[in-house]
Amino acid sequence: METFRIKQNGFEEIKKALLIKIAVIILIIVFFALIIILFNKDKNGNTFLFPFLFFTLILSYFSFKLFRILKKQRIQFESIIISINNSSISKEQINIKQNSIFFDEITSIMKLKNGAFLIQGKTNQDRILIPSQMERIDRIEFILNEIKPISDYKPTFNYLLIFIPLILTLIGSTIFLFTSSNKIVVLISGIISISILISMFLYIQFNKSIDKKTKQSMWAMLIVIASFCSILYMKFTGKN
Repeated sequence: METFRIKQNGFEEIKKALLIKIAVIILIIVFFALIIILFNKDKNGNTFLFPFLFFTLILSYFSFKLFRILKKQRIQFESIIISINNSSISKEQINIKQNSIFFDEITSIMKLKNGAFLIQGKTNQDRILIPSQMERIDRIEFILNEIKPISDYKPTFNYLLIFIPLILTLIGSTIFLFTSSNKIVVLISGIISISILISMFLYIQFNKSIDKKTKQSMWAMLIVIASFCSILYMKFTGKN
């Protein structure tokens, strides 16, 4: 059996791209919260000081959170171990259940543009992603090609086509939920927001590629969902 680990300083190769992704998400959250505050200004129009303080506080919090996320991602990324024996290939990673695929269950092995390899099993859940930052990546490619000829990765579906509109829809529907006084608008926007949040929660919980700590932390999303349900109920029934 041969085992492979992340090469030295391998995380530095993906750090910049990861940092950008996390920063974009944080900015979206901050902007999203700020918009709600501004739309709910008081009658006297005294809205500048509170949003400014809120913006400073939330940005400071997420800036601190950003460094913790990066530290956590480094530990998780550098813990990857790929093992290949005579009959199967497996991937071990801290806080993530070990994933193994037998050779006869492999339907395809594809090489991504960034040099990583995607091993696909019989179902969508049975897949192993081997980062290009592995040590002896040429040796891994040789072994994989012996198991099954490697083909170029050709995505059949671009998830950004769903993710971006979904996030924008969530932001828009939540703004309407918090700011509108029309009960029909409140009802529709509330249902949309809650449905999207529930879908995101379930996706995270059932995704095998997401670590246990992240899944556990996402249970806090149920509080957000409950608060949205409460706001929807109060605004729709006029009990706010």
